[in-house]
Amino acid sequence: MLIDPAGSVKNPWRGLCVVFLTAMRDAICLVAIAITGHNCSYASEDDAELMTEFLKQVAGMQSRFESLDLNIRCSVVREMSGEGVSGPDQKGTLREFEIAKRGQLLFALRNIDEKTDKPKSLLKCVNGRYAFAVSRTGETASLKYLERLGMDTAVDNRVLAESQQGESGAALANSCGYMIAGKVLTELVRSKDFSIKSISRREVNGKLLVALGFEYLGHDVLHKEDYKLTEGELILDPANKWVVTASSWIYESLTRGHKGRLTVQRDFEGMAFDLPIATKVISKYEGLDIKFVDKETWTVELKRAEVPEEEFFLPYYGFPEPQFERSFFEKWGWWLIVGILFLATGCWLTMRRAR
Repeated sequence: MLIDPAGSVKNPWRGLCVVFLTAMRDAICLVAIAITGHNCSYASEDDAELMTEFLKQVAGMQSRFESLDLNIRCSVVREMSGEGVSGPDQKGTLREFEIAKRGQLLFALRNIDEKTDKPKSLLKCVNGRYAFAVSRTGETASLKYLERLGMDTAVDNRVLAESQQGESGAALANSCGYMIAGKVLTELVRSKDFSIKSISRREVNGKLLVALGFEYLGHDVLHKEDYKLTEGELILDPANKWVVTASSWIYESLTRGHKGRLTVQRDFEGMAFDLPIATKVISKYEGLDIKFVDKETWTVELKRAEVPEEEFFLPYYGFPEPQFERSFFEKWGWWLIVGILFLATGCWLTMRRAR
């Protein structure tokens, strides 16, 4: 179900339903986290209270993340050095693109440099009903692909992997303060494979932050890889929605044997509308088994704090809305349900009269 973040403006009753469902979901997440249990030793009673507050805040991050409405532009400079690295990768490569998010609606837009006079761009979009890509050269647009969602698991999984691993997923995973290791913190904390080792207050540059030690055993579905994160530490800012401002851990692939340390620094200074999106991110991976360094510097600019829903559907780009052939249940499902209800009511009345 797609939830319209602006529903409360267009329809007050719908807005109240969204608020109620969000509160219910946050409560369920909090219960799930409590059931999972995170038993660690506390240095003081203050740390125990800090843990309670942390778990409460984390429970609401999933719903807050899913309700984000924004359009950002990202500039990414990537520099690599060490074994097997040569050419342009050593000097640094630049990628620039835009992403937009409205609830669960996503699109990514990037320009394609083909050394021609006519600018070319590619837009990829997922809107819950279907996924599509539109290529534009000058004033001419062409539809590159169109995939219906909700009918074929293989198609759904491929589209999901694309959105998570492509520009949209990378931009959110790096810049959103609710995410680490490509996942929203809510999902990680309620996992039985996520273990909290410590929690404490820490003063950094005159600011009181929270340090969380953890370990995690994960599985990368897309790359079919098991891995573990050890010596993990998150630095969170309670004064700014508990966003993760810095993180570090040792990554070890249990499938391929790679091992290295990843550190991430996020700067939220200057982000408008109090959004949990960093304006600058520096991530650095250093190999521990081989000599290899991979560094990315992200600069993020907010273009819009609200994106119209129509921009996630084909008619906005000059193409007709697709008319997919309806499945048997879509055609006759409601009639079947009504028929069953009438049959059940008739049987009940017959039995009642027989008495």
